[in-house]
Amino acid sequence: MKLYAADALEKTKLLFGKPWAMISDIDEWELATPDVEPTLIWLLNQGVKNNLVREAVVNDHGRIKLKQFNVSMPDDPSKRMA
Repeated sequence: MKLYAADALEKTKLLFGKPWAMISDIDEWELATPDVEPTLIWLLNQGVKNNLVREAVVNDHGRIKLKQFNVSMPDDPSKRMA
């Protein structure tokens, strides 16, 4: 997971410095154990620090996978992306 996060961050660096958005297609993602959650949170925080303002999530495989993905969103709405 950490290699994925480092690769994703490297690929998005060209977008830093101006507002940007991303589409996350999680249909082919495997369910993971909770130990990946800190890495997902770290990756999202890096995006927000670098002007990520919107994210759309594609998920046709049910709520369990989406619940794990959504754990990276802050509970406080004021800390979520605009």
